[in-house]
This record gives sequence, C-alpha cells and structure tokens, in this order.
Amino acid sequence: MSNLIVNTTDATFEQDVLQSEFPVLLDFWAPWCGPCKMLTPMLERLAVQYAGRVRIVKLNVDDNPETTKRFQIRGIPRLMLFAQGELQSAQVTQSQAGLTVLFDNISKPAGVVATAAATAASAPAAAPVAAPAGAALAASVVPSFGGDPARKADYLQRLRAATFDGDHSPSESVTTSAGAFAGTTGGPEGLGQLLDVVWWLNYYDPARKAQAHDRAVSLIEAIPVGIDLNRISLLMANWLLHDPETGIACQAPTDVARALCDRLAALHQRELDGERVPESEWSVLQHDVVRLAPPPVNPDHAGAAAAPALSPEQKFLAVLEYGTMPLADAGLNNLFNIVYGRTLNLEIERSGCWSAEENQQYQSVYEATRDALSSALGERPADEDAEAAAQWDERSKSIGAQVQPAIQKSHPELQARRDAVERFQKALGSRVADAVQAQFLAQCAAVATR
Repeated sequence: MSNLIVNTTDATFEQDVLQSEFPVLLDFWAPWCGPCKMLTPMLERLAVQYAGRVRIVKLNVDDNPETTKRFQIRGIPRLMLFAQGELQSAQVTQSQAGLTVLFDNISKPAGVVATAAATAASAPAAAPVAAPAGAALAASVVPSFGGDPARKADYLQRLRAATFDGDHSPSESVTTSAGAFAGTTGGPEGLGQLLDVVWWLNYYDPARKAQAHDRAVSLIEAIPVGIDLNRISLLMANWLLHDPETGIACQAPTDVARALCDRLAALHQRELDGERVPESEWSVLQHDVVRLAPPPVNPDHAGAAAAPALSPEQKFLAVLEYGTMPLADAGLNNLFNIVYGRTLNLEIERSGCWSAEENQQYQSVYEATRDALSSALGERPADEDAEAAAQWDERSKSIGAQVQPAIQKSHPELQARRDAVERFQKALGSRVADAVQAQFLAQCAAVATR
C-alpha cells in the first residue's frame, strides 16, 4: 500500500481524521472484503495525484469497532469525506471519475474547476502531448512467461492438476517459482481476474460446471510465449467498453450520453495508439460525466421514499462514471461488471421477468431471513484469533446456504420468480463468458502474429 495512505485506529482517529489540515477521504474496509481490495489500486493512484491536497485514510472495521459503531457502518467498502473536523458526506462515490471531481472541488478555490473545464472546452485544440507511436506502452512491456516455454509448461501442468472452486480461482490457486498468475505469466493481475470471471461464469452454470476447469486451462494454454500481456489487457478493456455490438455506447439512451461515450472512446483510442493523453483532457470529460450523473445514495437513508426517481440518462451515466478513466487505470473486473451488469439489468427490464419492486421486496425478505438465522452467530472474532475467525466464517457460510431454502418455505412464489431470474442470469453469463473467451483468444492470436 502507498505510504501516502494512512491506517488509522480507534485511538488515532481524532488526530488522523478530525484534526487533519487537509480534507480526508476515510475508507472503511476489512481484509476479507473483496470489493474493498478492488478499491485499493485506485485509492493509491489518487493518493499520489492529490498528495498535499487531500488525505486518504483507511480504517479496518474488524479491528476498530468503536469508530465503526460511531458512524453506523453496516456494509463495506464505505467512503466518507471529512473536512475541518466535520463529516461532509456520509456516502462518497467509489468511482475514480467521481473522486477526481470531488477532490478537485474540495482542494481548489470555488470556481477554479468550472473555469478550467470551460476554458479547455472552448479553447482551440492544443497539440497533444504525445510520445512516438507505441512508446507509452512499450515502457511496461514484459514478455509473457518471461519468454521461457518451460515456465509456461510448468504452469500449465500445475493448473491441470489443481482444483478450482469458490475460494480458489484459477489465477490465485496455482503458484510457481515465479509467483502466481502475474508473476508467472507476466500479465497484470487484472487480466487474471478477468479470466477468473470466464471460469466462474461457467462454473456458476450447472450445465457447464464440468467443463469450467478445462476452459480455464485452455485460456492460459492459448497465450503465446513472449507476447505483451499488458497490451492484451488494454485491448480487452477497450473491447469491453467500446465493442460496436456490445459496448456501453450501444446502451446510451440519449444523444448526450452517446456523445460522452464517443469522447471516452476517442481518448481510449489515443491511449492505444501510444499517446499520453494530457490529464487536463481526462479532467474535463470526468467533470462533464459526473455533473450529469446522479449523486451516490446514502445507504442509511435508502428506500423508495428517500431515493429520487432517475431518468434513463441518469441511470446510464451512473454506470458510465465508473468507466470514465484511462484504460491503464481501469480494472478489467470493474469494466466487466459495468458492461455485464448494465446488460443484465436492461435484459431483465425488457423481459419483464423481475421488477424493481420485487427486487426490493426480496432483498428485505432475504436480509430479515439471514438476520434471523444469524442471531446466534455473534460478531466475527478478530483476525488475530485465526482459528475462531475461521470457525465463524464456516458457520456464516453454512447459514448463507440456508437462506434461500428458508425463503422457499416462507415466500414460495417470490422465491420461484427469483429462481427464474437466476436461470436468466446464468444463460446471459454463459453467453458473455463465451464472448470474452473468444475475444481474448483472438487478441492473443493477433498480437502473436505482429
């Protein structure tokens, strides 16, 4: 973790947060929280970018119950903003674009950001700051498998012998002398996580579960020795967002939304062409998207009465905000969730098989049922007591498996409709997994022939 990010505790919270001379973004997290880990690279980038202007502080909710209870944290990750000793926002966006705009606004005099954006938008286009074609990407080139066919053969042998499951995904379950996925293949961790998604979507579908393992191995097998997997990662990110048939612009509901998608695609293409896109251009686009997107909903005040109705454009821009960043910053998991989640929601909406009201009802029933089943579980022990924490995790997992059968007895019709939605989701997931797999294989083959 960046040394610019501070780890605070119940004992040091006042000094680290409330007495800070800079605005503070406070990140409530825990080591076991997957989404919390996904935020870390973005927060590290922002900590460097805004050093001396905004402070980023993390608090482990498991080790610091006093502060966690003080701010009534029920779910993580949770970001809050403090300034001059006061809580400014109890719910802060988790998008890089949104945080960039927020940090610009709170760390500059009023009007500076708006004036800069307006000036950039109206001024004649300046000559782009560019490196020779490919130079921006060439600096990070690492040949796959270190250029060693024996390393690939060893990794494949270990993968074929490994067992993958919900706790052991392909990219995390096998380690060689060079490390896990990133160390062995030379590719970024995000690429391994995307390949994990392909495996998981097959594993999640009972009809394909038996073949999921072999599919995962075949993806690694298809990577030629010596190619640039960082380049492949950027190409996959660009495809996820901008494919003419499935990309996010296909779902844009208005001309304004489509224009923003086009501007994003243009900046991403310049990245792929080897150009270093000026930070000021990213800032203008991020401000334009965030200005039109709805603010994040405070979960402490969630509900039909509290949450305003959103237009189709606002719903779309709330999703686009999470993809408005350089390809080099965008996690493939993040982009996959953007495209897949948006596509799933739209297809469910069009099919009429599940309504927002039913979803809200099911969530309420699910939480009430789980709370009832978990009433005797108590709080999770601290990680220092590894045996007790592991036992608690096992009991919690067992309770999780009991929730749907309990709902089946108490609300049979609601659970039957939910089951139908899950079948719909699995079918879409299988199609998406096939598309990602085909694109990855095509990109590997194309790069190998250059």
